Amino acid sequence: MTESIFSAIGALLFVIGLMVLMLWGVRKFGLVPGLANTPKGSTKRLKIIESKMLDPRNRLILVSVDDKEYVLAANQAGARLIDGPLNEKTGAKKRGTFTDHLGRMDDEDAT
Repeated sequence: MTESIFSAIGALLFVIGLMVLMLWGVRKFGLVPGLANTPKGSTKRLKIIESKMLDPRNRLILVSVDDKEYVLAANQAGARLIDGPLNEKTGAKKRGTFTDHLGRMDDEDAT
């Protein structure tokens, strides 16, 4: 009786140890889906700055790529570039906020 309890506890500890080892490996080698695998010291080039749901199927996304910002429309069919680049290193356009940009888009549609 006690031997079966000890073997069950041993098997449980072995499985927990394997899970911890797998977690360490996933973190160490960057195998987590959806996370960029960038080398240490380098910067990420792609960032999602803001996202706004328009309705249950459509979303506006403000994305930054190499210090340039783009507005994308995304739905079940895919994604489409709406406007960009909004912000360049040369300072050609003022960045503003995502809400400001939505307001500018509404003003353009009204005219």
